[in-house]
Amino acid sequence: MISRLTDSPNFYRIDMFTITVLTVLGLLQGEVTVFYIIYLFWFQEAIRTFVDGVFVVAQRSQGQVTAKNIGGPFGGFFLLFIYLVFIIVLFGFMLNWGDHDLFGLNIQVFFFRNWFFNINLIVFAAQYVLYRREQKFNDIHLGVFNQRHIILHLSIIIGAMIQMFILKRYQIESLWGSVAVIVPFLIIKVILDIRQVKKIQG
Repeated sequence: MISRLTDSPNFYRIDMFTITVLTVLGLLQGEVTVFYIIYLFWFQEAIRTFVDGVFVVAQRSQGQVTAKNIGGPFGGFFLLFIYLVFIIVLFGFMLNWGDHDLFGLNIQVFFFRNWFFNINLIVFAAQYVLYRREQKFNDIHLGVFNQRHIILHLSIIIGAMIQMFILKRYQIESLWGSVAVIVPFLIIKVILDIRQVKKIQG
């Protein structure tokens, strides 16, 4: 049962389903912001990098890791740190500085006081640990940059453009403003995950 749930295609399908459902529920409750979704994408990549790094270090101590398996166990953490500073400063503070409601929601997310965000992280972390235990070195990418960073790149660029040039210009607020910003991120993630599933299935 676990092996079926943690094979590569099912892992991406479950991840797509979980993040979509929880994000939509959060949107309906008015608890999802741009910072929420981009910070979630960042945390998912941080969890992947940490779990993969621990796995590689453990296997390397047993002599099971060769040069072709992995380049550098924690190479991606430097880029993730740069992303984190940018995300917190730009999306957590600067773009919502005058909006006390959005700023308050961002603070709740940052300090793990948002249950939709927390459940997303818990489910993803548990699933990814099981996935890595089952898949071993399959689909493992550790380094300064990998294809999963594309989601972060696109999210940061598109999020900044939507907030600065659309929401503020046309003064779109409340639930529809959140939907206008969050939906493109979900579409990007779903498209990239579907491509990954097709690539795995050959």
